[in-house]
Amino acid sequence: MGSGEAVFPSSFAWGTATSAPQSEGGIENSDWRIQERAGRVPVSGKTGDKWALYDEDFFRLSELGLLHHRTSLEWSRIEPEKGVYNREAIENYRIMMETAQRRGITLWISLHHVSFPAWFARLGGFMDEASIMYWHRFVELVAKELGRFADYWIPVHEPVSYAAGSYLLGIFPPFKKRMDKFTDMLVKVHRAHGDAYRILKAYLPAQAKVGMAANITPVHPLDPESDADRIASEFVDSFINRIPLDALREGAVSVPGKGAVEIPSCKGAADFLGIDYFTRLLVSRDSRLEGDDCLATLGKIEGMPGISAFREGELVSEVGFGSYPSGIYDAIKRAHRSGLETPIYITASGVATGDEEARVDYIHKCLKGVYRALEQGLDVRGYFHWSDVDTFEWTRGYDAHYGLFAFDPLSLERRERPAASFLSGVARGRILTDGDLEKPGDPASDLSSVPGG
Repeated sequence: MGSGEAVFPSSFAWGTATSAPQSEGGIENSDWRIQERAGRVPVSGKTGDKWALYDEDFFRLSELGLLHHRTSLEWSRIEPEKGVYNREAIENYRIMMETAQRRGITLWISLHHVSFPAWFARLGGFMDEASIMYWHRFVELVAKELGRFADYWIPVHEPVSYAAGSYLLGIFPPFKKRMDKFTDMLVKVHRAHGDAYRILKAYLPAQAKVGMAANITPVHPLDPESDADRIASEFVDSFINRIPLDALREGAVSVPGKGAVEIPSCKGAADFLGIDYFTRLLVSRDSRLEGDDCLATLGKIEGMPGISAFREGELVSEVGFGSYPSGIYDAIKRAHRSGLETPIYITASGVATGDEEARVDYIHKCLKGVYRALEQGLDVRGYFHWSDVDTFEWTRGYDAHYGLFAFDPLSLERRERPAASFLSGVARGRILTDGDLEKPGDPASDLSSVPGG
């Protein structure tokens, strides 16, 4: 293809990512399922039925050389009622995890990925001080029962995204739009992460790594020459990116309306930082920008500047995000410049599209951005594609196609997409060939206007 050749380290982790509620199907006792029955959100149904078909999926990933897989354990399966444990579910998870090991797949396990047991949600979830003991008990149970089957753990998936989705944007249960509750949850969810980190480290073998996966979304001023847009970008960045990084580095977060709040258990509570990257945001103080996706919805909140996840003329994904793969480099630099000295993994990245050429192009350009960071000495150790098989997407049902594999909703048969063989070829050979590898200073990835630097 040209003279440029990117050679990734032999230790670089290549993998895929998903979650239990989005891929397993048949989850009946979660707060999300209750909302499905009430007609408030799309119905998930069997999804891709990974609960039964995990061995087939692990076999395919093994054949592709994508030997790391991130997923979650669904608390509402394991403890469907308070104090009532489903031994059959625990056993199925044990067999699933052992099967992954037999297939040569290294598992990365999240313990909370959006959904809660309905009973825990009724008690107030992470918000209720008296109920947090049940979270601690669940983490301890998993560590004792299943801890030996995974080497990497992520207690809470994207803490800021969960807080915003539940209490600011109103797209996750309990569907609130209250700034005061959002700021409370920002503190509580990071405390939940820190507490779980301490429990997991106490029970798991010494080699087990526990980290945080955060949605790091670069925030750019719509007009880089505008002081107002730059200041507005820094403000939005403090909402999107700064809070989880500060929580891990300093054990405190600057919460809107509350000032600095200490979270001692969260300080240093990460052996690695996972970056979930999907797009970047454009911010304008004086303009109302287009967009109906969840990130752009932030711009409709009183006091927020205009926000958009795409620029005019840009390819827009099925979830309303602009296709901006080179921004993955900006996300890595954003994390690095925070001063948090932990290894970085891209724990989720992908584009929802029906255009297979666009999917391959997106992955290709993301990997170019990752390699650029490696060339500059940044400690990036892996890339996980979201997702292996198409998943249920919270507010869009099955209209967002992220997978390396599609599936038939009736037969559940998987169909490989071209991106699977492309990513497999890079992972197996460790080489990405391109005649136009990005070089420092390329305009497309200029960081001069990125907040947090």
